[in-house]
Amino acid sequence: MKFKIPPKIMLFLVIWLTLILLSSFVLFFTFKGFTLQFWAAIGEMAVRGLTNFGLLFIIFSNAINYFNKQLPWKDRLLARLAANFVIIIAATFLATFANIVLGPPSIVKTVEPFLQFAFIVSFFQCLAVFLLIEGWESFQRNQELERSISRLEKEKLTTELTALRQQVNPHFLFNSLNVLSELIHEDLEKADEFIQHFSRIYRYVLDINQEAVVTVQQEVDFLQSYLFLHKIRFGNDLSMQIELDAEALRQFIPPLSLQLLFENAVKHNIISSTQPLTITLKNEDGNLVMTNNIQHRNMPVESTGKGLQNILEKYRLLTDRLPCFQQRNDEYVASLPLIKLEGL
Repeated sequence: MKFKIPPKIMLFLVIWLTLILLSSFVLFFTFKGFTLQFWAAIGEMAVRGLTNFGLLFIIFSNAINYFNKQLPWKDRLLARLAANFVIIIAATFLATFANIVLGPPSIVKTVEPFLQFAFIVSFFQCLAVFLLIEGWESFQRNQELERSISRLEKEKLTTELTALRQQVNPHFLFNSLNVLSELIHEDLEKADEFIQHFSRIYRYVLDINQEAVVTVQQEVDFLQSYLFLHKIRFGNDLSMQIELDAEALRQFIPPLSLQLLFENAVKHNIISSTQPLTITLKNEDGNLVMTNNIQHRNMPVESTGKGLQNILEKYRLLTDRLPCFQQRNDEYVASLPLIKLEGL
């Protein structure tokens, strides 16, 4: 298992090393090069910095964590500001006392009076360290909040997609049973063949419906099987032309979208030897376009009304490009945006 330095410790080390580097720059010119006095002063500054900043980090980290729980900025702004001021002043006195115990650094031995100098330096040190830790804590909280929001959005998306997927199964079953009901009254042999093929196709529906998106190739393969199922009933009175290039077949769409469009066309139009139904599927400008000739049935067809709405809602959750359903002259046209996944 790899050892990982906690972010707050890393922040402390960065501040400490920065202090040493800045001190090195000043001391280099003060002692005119890398003299013994230079290295002695660097060592002294390193020890003082480690002691002072270590002490301040412990005090301020615990204080800020406590304030975040008891005096949140949003609810108790004035009390939080007052508490911050008090802890900075208290830490300043403590740091001043520590500097007095350690004695004045060799580089500032000539500073008089040392007590005032130590207090001023300690105050600005405390203020800087406190603001750094407060800023770091705020950054960490914001990062955690963004991660939480992202996690909730993903969970919400998953929940909504699951709900939409659960709508498709009964929708598919409802319409297929309607077809079977008609076949039973027309041709028992065809009804039996329909049931055999339907069981295999419904297995695919159960499996693929767990995915958020599937390839167009998968959808087309399923659609051709579904077409075969309907040709048991309609024969050559129902036909479909598929004209898709290789690039379009590699793109993605929500599962069972083509089946819902196909089902919609079959359900709402007359299909007979005198009025055959022709469905075409092709890709245009980054979309799958399915069209069929319009020949409305005389009697209204019972419908749940959820097919097209289901497709629309899935696209709203997956992309900002939405499907378009419209009647154009004597044709019904449904356009589904192709979804291109990054890295594929």
